[in-house]
Amino acid sequence: NCKVYNQHGSAIWYVADFMSKQFERLYHAWVIEFRDRYLRWANPKARPWEQSCRACDGKCGGKDDQLVLCDHCDSGYNITCLKPPLKEVPKGVWHCVDCARKIKKDPSARMLSAVSEQAARKRAELGDIPKKK
Repeated sequence: NCKVYNQHGSAIWYVADFMSKQFERLYHAWVIEFRDRYLRWANPKARPWEQSCRACDGKCGGKDDQLVLCDHCDSGYNITCLKPPLKEVPKGVWHCVDCARKIKKDPSARMLSAVSEQAARKRAELGDIPKKK
């Protein structure tokens, strides 16, 4: 484990910290929670990691700047494919229908957030990069 065997605060430690947070969130969203969904692979919602609209499997041909990502599972949706459709990409945290349903069903449920990873990502990007002599 990079966080165990590298000095706290080193560049590699910060990268490992960010990657472990991201892995934990996506593992919960894509593996643990996937068991309860019983979706066939033909259903676009069964493949949240694909970079196309999960509502229509990319058939809408929407532009990348109209794609909104769920803060928990990273599923992308074109704003025009949502019901009701959005006029613009929302600022801040947004959850897809499936994740929003889980939050509403159990408000105390632990939903890991991409927003919480941003501080770790910034630390990783600004870490001590060794300089060439």
